[in-house]
Amino acid sequence: MREFCHKHGEGKKWYLRAENYSEDLLSDVRRRRYIANFFSGPEKLQEDLKNLEKLDRGPALVRGAIIWALSNRQKRVHYGQVVPIED
Repeated sequence: MREFCHKHGEGKKWYLRAENYSEDLLSDVRRRRYIANFFSGPEKLQEDLKNLEKLDRGPALVRGAIIWALSNRQKRVHYGQVVPIED
């Protein structure tokens, strides 16, 4: 969480800052297209889940390299974060 708190929350919890949910985010055409594509193909999500399950069974070296590459790619495209239930 630190990365996002420093980048978007001035060192505090980024998800508690109202401006991080502004209309500007919704009006971003690329973001809207990403969301539409994400929800348009549930079968692709199922396929991705199966591939992640296969990855869990793979060798640690390969698994680590693939996870590192996927994480870096997702940080550029969309990178979700779990928020504590207390918040």
